[in-house]
Amino acid sequence: MKRRIMKMIMIMMAAMAVPLLSSCFVKEDRGLCPCWIELDLNNVKQEQVRLGGWNGSELFAVKVKPEEYPDYYETTSPRGELYLSAIWPDSLPVRDERISISKGQQADSVYAYSSRLNTNCETVRDVVRMHKQFATVHLKMQIPDGFESYPYRVVIRGNTAGWDVRDFSGTDGLFEYEPELEGQNEFSVRVPRQADKGLTAELYFANEKVDEFRLGEIISQAGFDWNAEELADISLEVNFTTSTVLAHISDWLDTIILNVKM
Repeated sequence: MKRRIMKMIMIMMAAMAVPLLSSCFVKEDRGLCPCWIELDLNNVKQEQVRLGGWNGSELFAVKVKPEEYPDYYETTSPRGELYLSAIWPDSLPVRDERISISKGQQADSVYAYSSRLNTNCETVRDVVRMHKQFATVHLKMQIPDGFESYPYRVVIRGNTAGWDVRDFSGTDGLFEYEPELEGQNEFSVRVPRQADKGLTAELYFANEKVDEFRLGEIISQAGFDWNAEELADISLEVNFTTSTVLAHISDWLDTIILNVKM
């Protein structure tokens, strides 16, 4: 472990030059020493993850293969407080403590872990457990009379366009994505954790908007929990004639019938 190697080097330096002793050897000044962080990665199934730490600015960002650390991964942090994250895919760009979704794109299939660590101590240990940070919304649309397949384009819009990597809550921004038609009348879109109920599905014939329904309100009415540790997926079967939606959340057994305003 690099901590043992560092201690050996410091002891050898101390033996050669007593005046160069680090303050970390002086009992009264231990608060000046960094806190050692030990991260248990045994529950991480991804081949490689991005580990990051923040305390007002980014302290470290490193790509780690969990299999190479069967005991724990080790690093240091200044005393105080640390926001820790582990992210997959590890190639996602992190800027200003955010992962952002570009306009016209859907959310990536992000799995991540975050925690807030008190580093006012010699050593702190944490267990990294990756969780699903996105939801796939599957829409099955009623085909209007006279058509063999659904004739309208669907554009999904929202007010959440990414994640705060300190806690993986949703971050404000314009989300806009047009999913492709699947089969005769189905669409799907991946969205991040939502900060509000503002998701909408807009329907277009060619370039003319013909209708809209409040997707976020419907998902909320179904009882979907955007604050769950592990986000589920949700399927909605939309019937415009009866103004009803059949909603099924992936980790529930029951299908819910909703009466909604279209």
